Amino acid sequence: MPRTIAEIRRHDRERKRQQRAAAAAAGIPNSAQVHNAIAEALAFAAASDVNIEAAKAGQQPAIEVRHVLSAAHKILAVRLGFDGEASHKALLKALAPRPEHRWPSYIPSRYAGPMPLTDTPIGAHD
Repeated sequence: MPRTIAEIRRHDRERKRQQRAAAAAAGIPNSAQVHNAIAEALAFAAASDVNIEAAKAGQQPAIEVRHVLSAAHKILAVRLGFDGEASHKALLKALAPRPEHRWPSYIPSRYAGPMPLTDTPIGAHD
């Protein structure tokens, strides 16, 4: 017996709700939580004793990825209470190379069109 579109959508919403609940019960963070943890870790690293001007001059990197990943892992596992191994896997999955990363339109240095990004530091135009 064919179902209506509304019934199919209702069923899909319920199925997805159950999947999310099962993942949360297993201690697996969703992609939004992983990305929020990475963004917060980057903000923390930027607010720490990072010498951005030295990094622009080609000296030591301003922010080391390992420190960002470590902080993001602590945010997920310690503060939010997710499983440590699941958090580690979710972080690696979020940062894993994907085919679209090779597309010229995704790489600013290879993009031929106008770039909205500038070298002007944030707040310098205030």
